[in-house]
Amino acid sequence: MAVDVRFGWKAAIGAKPSIGYASAMVSDTARRLLDDISDDWYALWEVDALLSRLAPEFDATSRQRLVHGLVEQGVLQLMAGKEWSEVRNAPALPTSDALTAISPSSSWKVPSDDGDPIYAVGVTAAGV
Repeated sequence: MAVDVRFGWKAAIGAKPSIGYASAMVSDTARRLLDDISDDWYALWEVDALLSRLAPEFDATSRQRLVHGLVEQGVLQLMAGKEWSEVRNAPALPTSDALTAISPSSSWKVPSDDGDPIYAVGVTAAGV
């Protein structure tokens, strides 16, 4: 099931009145996601797995759109690196670079040992 999250994170976390069943599911899912990942940085593949458990009715595209909307609105930030130690100490990518980085589906997979980048998200002050 594809879920429309074009109304941004405020709609996704319920700051605006939800419109219909799909928006209500996004509100609950976004809120639960932010609650679950607010304590640390999480790799995109971990966020995808968590969203799969939180909202099994969401397909991969819907899960990625939800995260995309949260990054776009400054609720989540993205870091990148080749190793976890590098990612955890990296500055957040500018929003436009972060959105470009998470757009390909390959960014959401566990990186290979070939030096693929690791992308991790963290909740910003706007998201807590």
